[in-house]
Amino acid sequence: VMDGAFVPNISYGVPICKAVNDYTDMFLDVHLMIEKPVRYAARFCESGADLVNFHVEADTQENILQAINIVKAHGKKTGVTLKPNTPAEAVLPYLPLVDLVLVMTVEPGFGGQSFMHEQLPKISMIRELIDTLAPMCELEVDGGVDPKTCKVCIDAGANVLVAGSAVFTAKVFNMVIGGGVLQSGGETKFMTAVNITGTWLFGVPLGLLSAYLFKLPIWWVYLILSLEEYVRVAISVRLLLSRKWM
Repeated sequence: VMDGAFVPNISYGVPICKAVNDYTDMFLDVHLMIEKPVRYAARFCESGADLVNFHVEADTQENILQAINIVKAHGKKTGVTLKPNTPAEAVLPYLPLVDLVLVMTVEPGFGGQSFMHEQLPKISMIRELIDTLAPMCELEVDGGVDPKTCKVCIDAGANVLVAGSAVFTAKVFNMVIGGGVLQSGGETKFMTAVNITGTWLFGVPLGLLSAYLFKLPIWWVYLILSLEEYVRVAISVRLLLSRKWM
């Protein structure tokens, strides 16, 4: 969730969270990249979030703690997030209270960025803090996670991975994130999508056949390809939403 102020982009809000919750019973981890998240903590809980995650940089420590207490009062899980330039020690005031710590391995605001390997020591340091002070707390990584970088994240101590571009820009969603995680072992939680078709199997033959049978112009093939891409993404998103939090 982005507000255009804390990060230079705008994305989903409360209505989208509610709409997704109405559509699936999967675990909704809502990452608030917004200023003063205490203002919206209750609304996201009420809209269906299962875990609400705040940036420690987004407000004063007092207000972040208040936001955490609001989420807990709603019976939901809560977490805190660190931007790349924020030191690992910033989690200490919140660690005994939260269910998850998220380390950003890109600057928040835009997808498709490259993984920042210099964040790996921070992930390892936070893993040590969690093991000492809050063993039940999850350690999540978001930003540039793909089948290669997921392995170094797990080796550094992460057990929850977020993947966006690596999954949704793939021509074939073949559980690439899941495959990478499974090869690394452990019980890391992940989400992925499965694509049941491909452009070369469906879009091209259908477009050419339609153009031939109905004497349609060649641009019809491009239209079919475009429609096929939308259908393929819609099917993949539906399959993703039908998966449980693992």
